Amino acid sequence: MLNLIKYLSLFIITLFISNDIVFASDHVIDFSRQGTISITLMESDDTKIPGVEITIYHIATVSSKDNKLVYTYSEFIKDCQGDLNDLSNESLTSEINKCITNDMPSEKKITNNEGKIKFENLELGLYLVKQTNKLEGYSDINSFLVNIPNDIDNKWVYDIEALPKTDIIRLIDITVVKKWDVIGSENTPSSVTIELLKNNEVIDTITLSKDNNWTHTWKQISESDEYSVKEIKVPDQYTPTYRREGNKFIVTNTKTLVQTGQNILIIELLVITGLGLITTGIIYNKRKNHE
Repeated sequence: MLNLIKYLSLFIITLFISNDIVFASDHVIDFSRQGTISITLMESDDTKIPGVEITIYHIATVSSKDNKLVYTYSEFIKDCQGDLNDLSNESLTSEINKCITNDMPSEKKITNNEGKIKFENLELGLYLVKQTNKLEGYSDINSFLVNIPNDIDNKWVYDIEALPKTDIIRLIDITVVKKWDVIGSENTPSSVTIELLKNNEVIDTITLSKDNNWTHTWKQISESDEYSVKEIKVPDQYTPTYRREGNKFIVTNTKTLVQTGQNILIIELLVITGLGLITTGIIYNKRKNHE
């Protein structure tokens, strides 16, 4: 009886340290299973984003050693330098991304109207999740890693609900147009300098001239109501005014009138000169009459 118990104990210990099962707290991994990766893409206001192509790459296989998971790069990426012993390293995803080639096995899907996709019947291991198309009006998601299974709350989970590490951002184009409110354009400056500001902070500076038809468009920048433009180094005798129409800013430069004080000075000089001429004429006539 004692020998039977001994053999049973040895069998149980051998079973739990084999390559087919590994501890995760009081749970075990079944390496014969498959997993899934579900992804939902949305804006910060929970608006779902369809039409995004997501590609997954099986980067590494997984096995057990000393009751721990061990990842090994697949043959298609075996020369990659990223250290798989530390999946929490923020630079690992970037390192793996550099190793991706077009001929690597992959699986692609496009998010549906609910912004969702699901990859099924996946081998256990480590996957790189990457956006592989450009969706007009939105920024790209950051690539990220998913390991199947994943230890969540001391339990091995094979069906992974994954989210991008950063929110997708809605993008817009912003245009600035320069106009001149003057009679004739032959004397207008050759160029002007315009700043783009967000929350009153300068984020870009551009030059407008005839060469770019006095217009410029900032492409695919994050949507916000806090943008404004400002003309700097305004040419002498011009005053800028600003008008916004949607995502277009119109900057109009108006010729500034000569100051009233300057007009009076000119008039005074003319009067003095005129009086001088009149006085000279009177004196001249008197002398002539006297003679």
